Amino acid sequence: MNTQSGRILFAAGLITAALTSGAIGQQDEKLGKVAFPTSCDPNVQAEFDRGVAMLHSYWFLIARRKFEGILQQDPTCAMAYWGVAMDYLGNTLATTPTRADSQAAWEALEKARAAGAKTQRERDWIEALSAYFRDHDKVAVGTRLAACRKRNCLGAALCRHCAGRAARAAHAVAHLLHGRTLGRIHRLERIGA
Repeated sequence: MNTQSGRILFAAGLITAALTSGAIGQQDEKLGKVAFPTSCDPNVQAEFDRGVAMLHSYWFLIARRKFEGILQQDPTCAMAYWGVAMDYLGNTLATTPTRADSQAAWEALEKARAAGAKTQRERDWIEALSAYFRDHDKVAVGTRLAACRKRNCLGAALCRHCAGRAARAAHAVAHLLHGRTLGRIHRLERIGA
């Protein structure tokens, strides 16, 4: 294993530990608290936060079902489509999404755009994830990530919204996807990004 891969795995472990502290080995009710405000129907906000907590705990598929349930209650919730796409992203430190998952994620992001995110923050989150899946059927993931790294598309979009634990965690993952070093992530944590 080369040094860069070791750093990425170490950083992933730290992020996973931070995000899942208190969640591992506990029941569904003990996922922990996530506050990720949306402009969706206020009646689905708690469920949305729970879905994001599930993503942070690597509870893929279960999280997707949560976001799909939200869409049953509020079909105009653009961020629930984003949540579905995030679920299809999966754990990119272990593997990349399959072609079918990439297509499903892209379709969810298209639905998010069609639903019309109501805030700039939501549009930025949707666009940041779209940068990863755009042209997934034509361009290899490594090439897409290299282009994204060059433009800092994920970091720039997410950095505007780094307040809160969920946003900081997503920002750290964006840096990992961009190939940033663990030291850079620690500096971001110290300045509160």
